Amino acid sequence: MGHKHGLVFTGLTDVLDYHSRNSTPQDENVTRSLTRRLAILPMVVGSVQKSDFRGAVFGSGYMLRSLIETRLYDEVHFFAPLLAHQGAYERMVADVPWLRSVRVSVHQMLHLHKEVVTHDYDLVFAPTFSPEVAGLAALRKATGTDFRILSVIYSISYPDTETAMLLNMHAPLRDDDLLNCTSESGFSIMLALAGHLRKRFGVPLPLKLDMAVVPYGIDTEEFCPGDRDQACAFLGLDAGTRYILSLGRFSVVDKFDIGPVIEAFVRARQRLGGSWKLILAGAAAHGTYLEWVKLLLMRRGIDDVVIIRPDVSDAEKVALYRASDIFVAPSDNPQETFGLTAIEAMSCNVPVVAADWDGYKESVVHGETGLRVPTYMPRFTSILPDRKLIDNSLMHLLVAQTVAVDVARLAEAIILLGSDEPYRLRLAEGARQRATNVYDVRQVGAALRHVLTIREMMAAEGNDATGDAGETLDNLVPVTSDAASLWDLFGDFSTRSLVGADTLVTSEYGTAGLAETLPVYLTPEMEELLYLDLVRPICRACVTASPLEGVRAALLMSGRDPDRVDYTIYWAVKQGLLDVNPT
Repeated sequence: MGHKHGLVFTGLTDVLDYHSRNSTPQDENVTRSLTRRLAILPMVVGSVQKSDFRGAVFGSGYMLRSLIETRLYDEVHFFAPLLAHQGAYERMVADVPWLRSVRVSVHQMLHLHKEVVTHDYDLVFAPTFSPEVAGLAALRKATGTDFRILSVIYSISYPDTETAMLLNMHAPLRDDDLLNCTSESGFSIMLALAGHLRKRFGVPLPLKLDMAVVPYGIDTEEFCPGDRDQACAFLGLDAGTRYILSLGRFSVVDKFDIGPVIEAFVRARQRLGGSWKLILAGAAAHGTYLEWVKLLLMRRGIDDVVIIRPDVSDAEKVALYRASDIFVAPSDNPQETFGLTAIEAMSCNVPVVAADWDGYKESVVHGETGLRVPTYMPRFTSILPDRKLIDNSLMHLLVAQTVAVDVARLAEAIILLGSDEPYRLRLAEGARQRATNVYDVRQVGAALRHVLTIREMMAAEGNDATGDAGETLDNLVPVTSDAASLWDLFGDFSTRSLVGADTLVTSEYGTAGLAETLPVYLTPEMEELLYLDLVRPICRACVTASPLEGVRAALLMSGRDPDRVDYTIYWAVKQGLLDVNPT
């Protein structure tokens, strides 16, 4: 024991403020003499086929760009997972313009243990915080090398994160290794997970490295405002139509449920008129879900005013932002901790309507860069009590189906921005300004540089590295329960839970469901948790606005499981069958 736990730097402001108070003119020479060579473990370049890319792959690529922008490294060595990937990796890195300022080469993971000795790396970047971080620490010790380790939190909701934490307790990690969380929300969850593990297993603090909050950076010169008419022409869109864009993987499992977006658009269009259309774009990760979306549009009678653009290219994505007037980001999944597309849209001068959820709470400033919509999440104790004992995809689906973005207020936000052009343009200007001031890759690179060099600067000045640079982790980890469900751990991602005093009222869509079967996305596992036979009785009970506590009490009188009753109510709110506290 006796280990002095790492420091904490939370956000760009903290990092830059500390640097301005403590840096000296010699800082550049100090850091340049100490850091030269960077190794990149697999996942940044990702799969050979772009269609296989996932958000974490793009995210790690964005973080790599920020590392290059630190100007700390002369050489970058990419490690391919398989010999068969060598040529593809070489071609891909050769096509990246921002890598031309450094010497780049591709190596094999098979030979990593030799390469760390041969090349004496200053930093090894493990794109996601996983058990491989502990493996890197063990490799460093075994080879007698001195590289630092940088890893990034992307999706914290997978059990691998807890496994990595537990391994870190015994791995030879150092105080100057760095774990970067890309949002304050992700940082808070990491601390909550540490507290949970300490409580559940009776172990000491399972984090032995510096922690920082430095967001992903985007190239605001690439994602920038452009000629709307040209963008529409490039995409084959009518420039005389106004567009609402939602861009993300077509995956209800690990992205978001599109059904509530469609319901919000149906409501908004009734007020905005026929000059508005909805664009749904993104990777067709789950083909069956995309087909269901198309079926839903036909059943709702709006397939002629909704445009589907699957598997868009990089050029098409930028054009979509430039052609759009409003961007909608209704995230509902605990695996999401940042939200890159919202930042890209903001950088292209598009105001964002987002769920009040995880990283969007930081990136989307309500009333300045866009609007955030109340998002509700329950706290269950008996459903999926241990997330490590269930399939990851199923777990994320079942949890996300109870994360209810307020559909009525989502529609109201779209109506407000769609009907008040001066206000929409003011938010668009604020969105672009925030993107360039906070999330530009050069800004983020500067912040990351400060985080990576603070210890060296302090050591050069003869200061203790546990000075006022940041708080120690021991003081920040909360006292938590030993519950392990995602509802318990990730509840603070949402605005709040519903309470008994909240009023529920059946929506027009819910009223239609009393007379006909509505097209809703269901899996057999969802049907195991939902009381589908209660959906219509709930909607009937709420035709007249009713307090949640009364509705819930009536349902429990039949001896139903309380958590499953709540699951059904949240799901009905999520799907827009019920509205909360109507105005």
